[in-house]
This record gives sequence, C-alpha cells and structure tokens, in this order.
Amino acid sequence: MDNQAIFKEPTLVVCEGAAESVIFELLLARGKLIIPADSLIEDPQTGRLYTRCRKNREIEERFLSVTYDSPCVNIIRIIDSANERFQLSPLYQSKARVFTLTTRPEIEILAIIKEGAYRDWAHVNNMKPSEFCKERLGLHKIKQYAFLRQYWNDADELCHVIDQYRSYHHFQNRERCLAEILIAHSSRGTDQV
Repeated sequence: MDNQAIFKEPTLVVCEGAAESVIFELLLARGKLIIPADSLIEDPQTGRLYTRCRKNREIEERFLSVTYDSPCVNIIRIIDSANERFQLSPLYQSKARVFTLTTRPEIEILAIIKEGAYRDWAHVNNMKPSEFCKERLGLHKIKQYAFLRQYWNDADELCHVIDQYRSYHHFQNRERCLAEILIAHSSRGTDQV
C-alpha cells in the first residue's frame, strides 16, 4: 500500500465471498497483515472484523454514517474483478479512501497455484479457476466456507502462494493485489510489502 501509517485509521475490509473471507480471517489471525486488528471496523450484523456487504449505498449507511476517532476511513475491497464499480456518494468521498485488491480472474487461482497447476490452467482456454479446481484438481467444495477453512490452514503457505500470484499475474492499470497488505515474512527478506 502507499503508506502503512494509513492503516492506523479505522479500516473496513470488504470480502467478496467465502474464499476471500477465509483467507482474510487466516491472515488476520496469524498476524500476517499490515493492518492492526484494533483498527478494523466490526460488522455489527455479524460481529466479524470484515463485511460481505459490497453495495456502496449499504456501506455508506452501515459503516460511513458512524462517527469514528478519525476524519477518514479506509475501505479495502478484496474482490475478483477490477471492473466492479464502486462509487461513494459525494458526501462520503472525502471521508473514505478506497483500495481494491483483486485476485483476477477468481480467488480460486490461489488454489491452482498452491496445487502446482498454474501452467496447466494457463493452457486451458476459457475455463474459470473455480471450474478447473473442481474438474481437474478434484476440489469439488472449493466454494464452500467449511472446506476452505480446512484447505487454507497454513498462513505461511498462503503468503507464499499470494507472492507467487503476484509474480505470475500481469497487472493492469494501477491494479492492486493481496500481497500489498501482507507483512513480509522471512522468505521475502524485506520488512514490508
């Protein structure tokens, strides 16, 4: 991210689906994120330190209409598509910074990398990563929360997979990825991403 200091401000994390949620939960629980847990905004409906709410108006009503100790709130969106529109109304544009982290074409690309099948997937035309996981890797429950909690249980391995994704992926026009919110671990040799 641009500046680790911004994460000392209240931060709302938006996770698109079950896989994004499981991955965020694991990275948070194992202390792998540059975002301090005490700066995360809790979803009052679920009690979790992230939300699955993705609609801009609903986020404004549920999270941005609340008064925080800071004049600005960070919104980190973990989603598949960089094309998903997210526009805050003028009233909230100066009160929130939005960072979109993508795992294009789908978050399941991380499972393909973990299984060592990235090259095989890259040679298959028009197959979504989730379909490849089900049909070629036998990961039939790849979209199910309970399965994903077991599948993604090693935070160091997950960090390594995210780093591999960053090296394989061809980023477009200011696109950001999950690696940007990871604390560097020993295999990277740096203090921050």
